[in-house]
Amino acid sequence: MGDEGGAGRVLAGCGAYLGGVLDPRVIRVDLPESLAGYTWAFSGRKHTSVGCIGPFGCDGDWRSVTEAREALLARHAGALTIRSRFHCLLACAPPDAPSRPLSGSNWAVIGDAAGLVDPITGAGLLHAVRSGIVAAESLLLGDLRQFSARWWETPEGRHILAASRACEAALRLAPVAGPWPMHELIKESYGSL
Repeated sequence: MGDEGGAGRVLAGCGAYLGGVLDPRVIRVDLPESLAGYTWAFSGRKHTSVGCIGPFGCDGDWRSVTEAREALLARHAGALTIRSRFHCLLACAPPDAPSRPLSGSNWAVIGDAAGLVDPITGAGLLHAVRSGIVAAESLLLGDLRQFSARWWETPEGRHILAASRACEAALRLAPVAGPWPMHELIKESYGSL
């Protein structure tokens, strides 16, 4: 995962849904020193989502993201009921992804299944929808095999590659610099936090 062999980066995430609402006008994102990732807390109309995400394979894998989630729950849950906890893994495209096919003459892999997830933020909904559109356009043009090349030429494809390269560089610095390089990438992705 993210090694010299070019395997994709994997993000570990975990969180919880709370029954009830904190302040629906506030989305909170923090960069804890104990995690090379970020935490969030935000409310919808009837529930609150709290969680964290960070690179899997560093920070003690599940331990650090689970500890960050539990600290979030202690800080934000208060009188709210914990309805459910969750864990997830998100596979992300490696820096050499364009050399790997996303399609053939009668098949295509899109969205999360293709690793088309931002390796810094974990965002993927836009990439899933856009990759589906590009695959459909390739099919309509009569050559589904062109989907791979067409995808990496889109702004979303170029963004994923740039983010993947930046993430790899930040994680190589992590043993010396700690979570700081990833935190800087997260700030750049989300704007000032």
